[in-house]
Amino acid sequence: MNKFRIVYISMFLLSFICFRSYGQKDNKFGIIGLSDDKIFIEFFNKFKNAVKDADSIYISQHINYPLEVHLGKRKFIFLEQKKEFLKQYDQIFDDGLKKVISSQTIDSVDVSEQFILLRNGQIFFNCIVGKDGNQEINVCIIYHEPLYPH
Repeated sequence: MNKFRIVYISMFLLSFICFRSYGQKDNKFGIIGLSDDKIFIEFFNKFKNAVKDADSIYISQHINYPLEVHLGKRKFIFLEQKKEFLKQYDQIFDDGLKKVISSQTIDSVDVSEQFILLRNGQIFFNCIVGKDGNQEINVCIIYHEPLYPH
């Protein structure tokens, strides 16, 4: 793992720890820029169903490309386009990752200033706000192994 990646992950974890409890109780996801928690809750439920149903098209439409995928010890890929993601969908969303996703609830999701992530750190989501104010949630990083245990 290069020094940049170590620094990046360290900075993320530090910001996560510092801002974990920040925000109002009625807007858990406000820190990342979402105006209403319902936006993420609706997306999260659709995402979980898409994973369960192997709806690779829906998932591919909610990826922030290039997608960084860590497949295990020192093996990772960067997918630049939807076409690449669709070709490797079964390798990325294997049975282990599907099980992790299906076991998550909205209460097991953590929020930092930059990301929303599954509690074990295996999937990172980000929020993109368009010029029109439209808020879109996308997957931006996937780890097959837990980033940190819970």
